[in-house]
Amino acid sequence: MRLFIASQFSEDYIKEIEGFVSFLDKNFCRSLKIVIPSNIHLTYVFLGDLVDEKDIPFLKDILEKFRDMRSIEFCSRKVGFFPSSKTPRVIWLDIDENASKKLIEIYSNIKNKLQTNRIYTDDRFVPHITVARVKGMLFDSDVRKIMELNVDYKGVIKNIALFNSTLTQRGPLYTKIFEVNLL
Repeated sequence: MRLFIASQFSEDYIKEIEGFVSFLDKNFCRSLKIVIPSNIHLTYVFLGDLVDEKDIPFLKDILEKFRDMRSIEFCSRKVGFFPSSKTPRVIWLDIDENASKKLIEIYSNIKNKLQTNRIYTDDRFVPHITVARVKGMLFDSDVRKIMELNVDYKGVIKNIALFNSTLTQRGPLYTKIFEVNLL
């Protein structure tokens, strides 16, 4: 199993960013692997094969702690690149500062609970929404063109869920194993 814990977004947010994603696909299709809108999410922790099926009840218990949490409204106003705009491997949209603080709290809570079961995760959590991976080459002019796009999207983080990722030739297939809907 390739497990990860993530949040999904409101349908209106996904609809809003479809134009942005479509622009990337039309203009840079040879250089980018676009994340299909139905797969767009925010990852807190990628567990991969660090855990197996016997750990799923423990992971469900971690998520249950968020059952009474309110949904998180956020804005995306900036395009970013990992590791940098000079050597882009990932293109992402930001999440505003107030929402990011709440997401960092969620991540810290998840990380601490995992550590009690000797499951250790990466300490670098930067709230972001991956929209494309660079598979070819982006020139400086391409990066500038993407950075200059007008980005102003509003959305709601609606859940926290445990997913399994199955890699296929067409891309990853995500199966939701367990979900807590936010109020």
